[in-house]
Amino acid sequence: MSGLGGFLARVRLPFSLAQAFGVVVPARVRAQEWAQEHQDELMEDWELCQRMHSPKKISPLP
Repeated sequence: MSGLGGFLARVRLPFSLAQAFGVVVPARVRAQEWAQEHQDELMEDWELCQRMHSPKKISPLP
């Protein structure tokens, strides 16, 4: 695989920006980004479940 002038660049784009440019983003990357964005909500739900309460709803991946 060759890049510009024989160099290969690797960059991280937020999913929304990658989507805007039509870049295919693997599901794993999208899921990791979603989990980072919803980390507080996920922790709150984990704590609720630990106490045998129902978790709150978290918005899904777009």
